[in-house]
Amino acid sequence: MDATHVKKFLFNYDRKIALAFGCFDILHIGHVRFLREVKRRTDLPLCIGILPDFVVSSIKGQDRPVVCEDQRLEVISELRSVDFAFKLERLDHITVLKEEFDLDESEIPLWSTALCWLDILRPQEFFYSSDFVMTPKIKQFFLSRNINAIMIQYTNGISTSEILKRFN
Repeated sequence: MDATHVKKFLFNYDRKIALAFGCFDILHIGHVRFLREVKRRTDLPLCIGILPDFVVSSIKGQDRPVVCEDQRLEVISELRSVDFAFKLERLDHITVLKEEFDLDESEIPLWSTALCWLDILRPQEFFYSSDFVMTPKIKQFFLSRNINAIMIQYTNGISTSEILKRFN
């Protein structure tokens, strides 16, 4: 899905959506539990933004993702808890300054993409996992745009990284 499809979807719901972003690399029970809990907590259509491969690599390492962004998008789109999924296209023309949001160098690819999309989409609710680090300035970003940021407890011990360690 490109930005045009996303805008059409938003128009149908008058921008009243719940949104979450994620890698969703090698779908596992932790992902399913996260999405199920998000769906349980909202009455809004649930939109999932799939992080692009370059962001996943910057977060998880050069050997990731295992599954490319187009395939991750297709898998997530088929889940019954997800109303709409789209790929977070790279927005090269916008860069978030690390000083502005107190970011580590490794966090810049994620947040420069995520904050730009959040600013464009302006969901009513944004769901994130408790292992997701948010600075006070990023929390202020949500407040300034009237986006209700809701934390979902991370499923400890279940992650794609942990699953991959078993194969090494």
